[in-house]
Amino acid sequence: MLFDQPHLYEIEDMINFTKKHRPLYIYGCASNQEYLLKFLDICGIVVDGYVTTYGNDRELFYRNIPKFKLDTVNLDNAGIIIGLSDKYYNGVIPRLRERGFTDYFLMSEHNKRAIAHKLTPRPRERMWIEINIADHCNLNCRMCDHFSHLAPPVFLDVDEFKRDMERLAELSGNFIDMIKLQGGEPLMHKDINKFIEITRNLFPKSEIDFFTNGLLLLRAEHYEKGNFWQCCVDNRVDILLTRYPIKLDVEPIREKAEEYGVRLQIFGEAATRCTGDKSIGLYKLPQSDINKKSTKHPFDLNGTIEKHCFISCYHLNETITLRHGKLYTCSIRPYAEYFNNAFNQRLELADDDYINIYKANTYEELAEFATKRVPFCRYCDIKNRRVFDWARSNRQIDEYVD
Repeated sequence: MLFDQPHLYEIEDMINFTKKHRPLYIYGCASNQEYLLKFLDICGIVVDGYVTTYGNDRELFYRNIPKFKLDTVNLDNAGIIIGLSDKYYNGVIPRLRERGFTDYFLMSEHNKRAIAHKLTPRPRERMWIEINIADHCNLNCRMCDHFSHLAPPVFLDVDEFKRDMERLAELSGNFIDMIKLQGGEPLMHKDINKFIEITRNLFPKSEIDFFTNGLLLLRAEHYEKGNFWQCCVDNRVDILLTRYPIKLDVEPIREKAEEYGVRLQIFGEAATRCTGDKSIGLYKLPQSDINKKSTKHPFDLNGTIEKHCFISCYHLNETITLRHGKLYTCSIRPYAEYFNNAFNQRLELADDDYINIYKANTYEELAEFATKRVPFCRYCDIKNRRVFDWARSNRQIDEYVD
């Protein structure tokens, strides 16, 4: 589900290249090159113009900078980032060498596309927004990136949720591709059915995914405020059960899903989720595919992470999070207060880290904001993220700091 991220070490090499050259040009001026310019702008790198082989009258959508023909541009002391597709290299590189110019940086095809993907505002048809129904959890996962094991009991208020979803529906024309209801553990909220009903009523054509660790799934059939399973059926909600290496018999859960006709996915990692025909109803994964991992997302407590690193964060423009009327570019920043409180830290939580959905005027403002590097990015040590086998937390700061 998550798009491949830009290769960070190649990004680092490119940034070092840009710092050694002036003037600096980008070869090509199609959409991928415009997103490259957008990325370099964010990093504070000055680009002096686009270079093209034969000239280009294409209207630019990001911002206008000068365009130069290769045969006439002054290349003295210049550097060029070649952001064109590889298929054009045979027509470009020989021309540069004919002029005795070899000081260019060749981007990989992967990074050209991946940078553009990360910085492209998502249309409604590809927008995913996630919301915590409860911030706390009934598991104690090491290195939880929602800090749920550090959170006190925090249940989302139904009326607040309804207001926020009404505003989101107003901005989006009542359609967003996917809405994820999660936590923490959302089934700890006894009013969970109301959240599902509100979401479906306001977003009748959206996919609604309900993420759970499964511990309360069977009990939720008999909740005092309504049968959760029947609510999922009535509101066309998919249940996504993250499988942990704990004592949980999933077979009765599979049987219950079959009984109700609820679409159920059971997986260890998001990357192993089924992507097949949803009409089959019940998704099944072989036991061998269930291998839960945890990612350590280390913080630099001094906030000295270089700007370019944000582009390789798999959260950016992927795990877009709504909390208390504020839309965030990732799922770490909204809950960082729990880290600060648990470990007496002072990671700055700035207003510029989010966009207020009540102050935004259009859906496009929300989508554009989700592509931004926010001030909090300076704390996230993307380069040193590592994967470990799942384990229970000891609630020590070394789960988040190297």
